[in-house]
Amino acid sequence: MTGFDGELYLRLCAERMLLAGDQNSGWHGPLTERARALVAVDAVPCAVAQRVVDDYAWVRAVRGIGRPHRRRNAARSATPTTPIGPRRVVPCGREIGQSWGRLQLRYASFGEASTRLAVILWFDAPPSRAIRRRPRGPSGGGPPTIAVTDDRGTTASADFSGGGSDIEWRGHYRTDQPLAPDTRWIELLGERIDLPDRAGGAPVEIEYLGRADPAERYLERYLEGLGDQHPHGGSVDDVIEALIACGALAPEATAVGDTLTVAEALWPTGGGPPTATTRTLPQPWRSLLAARGRGGGPAGMILVGATTPVFEGMSAAVMQLESTDESFQIEVEIAGSTPVAAPFPDDLDRVGITYTASDDRGSHYLGGLAGWSGSNERLEGQVEFWPALDPRAHRLDLALTAQHSRAVVRVPLVWDVRA
Repeated sequence: MTGFDGELYLRLCAERMLLAGDQNSGWHGPLTERARALVAVDAVPCAVAQRVVDDYAWVRAVRGIGRPHRRRNAARSATPTTPIGPRRVVPCGREIGQSWGRLQLRYASFGEASTRLAVILWFDAPPSRAIRRRPRGPSGGGPPTIAVTDDRGTTASADFSGGGSDIEWRGHYRTDQPLAPDTRWIELLGERIDLPDRAGGAPVEIEYLGRADPAERYLERYLEGLGDQHPHGGSVDDVIEALIACGALAPEATAVGDTLTVAEALWPTGGGPPTATTRTLPQPWRSLLAARGRGGGPAGMILVGATTPVFEGMSAAVMQLESTDESFQIEVEIAGSTPVAAPFPDDLDRVGITYTASDDRGSHYLGGLAGWSGSNERLEGQVEFWPALDPRAHRLDLALTAQHSRAVVRVPLVWDVRA
């Protein structure tokens, strides 16, 4: 990268975009894609790249393009991350009848800071009418607020978060104070529910990604991020162009053609034939793309209850895994100073997470956030993976990958609940 001026390169790119009448209104534009790639290979300091991106965002906002601009703080406070404490996740499978319909309590998750109840609610009429004379949820028309009591006599109020239709809602109740993690029973909606003892959660390992070529490692992570339900506003061409311009990647490198092929297969643009067939791709992409659209997954749920140590400023918990014929999904909670919902955050100094999985039969899976709530410092949501889980598999390794390391949760495929 001798002689490469990263700031000058980014400002010239920004000027060309303005002159070309850039109308991109996404959260992640072409300039941000280039800036993030250059920061990843140490071709430009993060603060310098962020300043250029902010300057350009301000100009675009003045011209009425894109979302309102916000100027970032020059330095983000580095607050030590408090790990998510151990979780006790227990199955319930209890259905409670009410005057407005039914509530099914699927499982309960107990931690030091919060208690969450996974539920399905069926209403005899839309919630706004079925519970007209009862307390309503925060939105005014959703499921009601409920009270939950543990065996210590502690009673907490719990609000619902999730979504649904006129007659069915799925989501979680979170209590406003934690209940006893070792409680033997809870009471809600007038019924007592005994809780079985559960062994510790699935084992977790932190793996460091080693000294792989930084440009190729970034391209791999970029492709993993395309599993997200909301693809980037820029394109893989912007990333590759920046890596070639700074000298981190040779134009003729095999990784260039492979990356373009995978990106086109994941999010087709119709811009012409791929540069190579998927049969020539390295793993995991070759088997992953070959299995795209595969069905026949097992139907059931596994309570995972795994928490990770702190890695790259964050800590995560995986509560449960649910498999259907077409895909499978996990519920996650992530806390710390840097986690965000997107795998490639708009703030260049934040570290996002990508989600992949592999099983003991050599199959690979790609995941993306299907829904989430929370803030930049703490979020919880659902990650949906494809293709369908191989019904012959006995173990699944879930990988939450940051920039230099990943947390791997090793889940024995022993089903707690069968559909």
